[in-house]
Amino acid sequence: MQGGVILLNKQRGERSTTCVNKTKLLLGKNFKVGHAGTLDSTAEGLLVILFGNMTKASSFIMGLPKVYEVEAQLGYETDTLDFSGEIVAKADAVKYVTKQDLEMCLFTMLGWINQVPPRISAVRINGKRSHLLARKGLDVVPAARVVRIYKIEMGEYNLESKLFSFRVFCGKGTYIRSIVRDIGRALGCYATVVSLKRTYVGSSGAHEGVTLEQLQEGNVERYVRAPYEIIKNYTIYSIPQNLQKWVKCGNFVYPSQLLRMQWSPFGVSRHVVLVGEDFFSFAEYQIVSGKCLLKPIRTILCDREDLGKEDF
Repeated sequence: MQGGVILLNKQRGERSTTCVNKTKLLLGKNFKVGHAGTLDSTAEGLLVILFGNMTKASSFIMGLPKVYEVEAQLGYETDTLDFSGEIVAKADAVKYVTKQDLEMCLFTMLGWINQVPPRISAVRINGKRSHLLARKGLDVVPAARVVRIYKIEMGEYNLESKLFSFRVFCGKGTYIRSIVRDIGRALGCYATVVSLKRTYVGSSGAHEGVTLEQLQEGNVERYVRAPYEIIKNYTIYSIPQNLQKWVKCGNFVYPSQLLRMQWSPFGVSRHVVLVGEDFFSFAEYQIVSGKCLLKPIRTILCDREDLGKEDF
């Protein structure tokens, strides 16, 4: 086994780094272990653990769409933008907010938006983590960045408690705490996250995951997923035998020279996966001299029979 994937159903209160470190102890010192997108300790849900050569796929997994289920409280805002922080602002205007107001506000969050990450976050400012600077009392404001919100579904709204829920389908780098902060400020009454769960990364769901406690109880290898768990999210091409060495060396190839095995469930994307006999490569579309070509940008050694898909 050169590497693999573990779908971890992280519980509230567990730190992502702690989950990685404990998994590493279970797998042994021979494997490099990491995760593909951190989850706050106050959040729960799917944390994708990678080990061995599959750690090379981390950036591609982080680029996959994600789904979160959120519950938030109107009326106040904390310094962390969730229930764990100190209240820094309140507003009485919350009593006038209706469900229709919330729905209209959520609608404005769709598409490509400029989002300012929370001060208490892992975003770097001049090379240092924002949360470390903020906890030292420094007045830091992370730079806004462009993120994509594919879809938002309004859930319940309790007129008495002012709790509301929603589900969001979003792209890489999106902070749900920032979405809730911006909703509260737009409504003039502030808002804070009280519950956050990541339910999907790509097509892998938290319901398929294993808890850290379950990992520690039994044989960790029974919970290891094959690489197909990750590459199934992409359009996949099979490389003809005569081009495998060429592609493995990172050279351009025409899509027409390859055999398409499946389409991505998420439609057209910048990246695809090219599968050889003893490797697979993440490749991206590039236009060269007016022609569309595929350029391998990350190659991972893996025998085809170990991919986890019998008909490849």
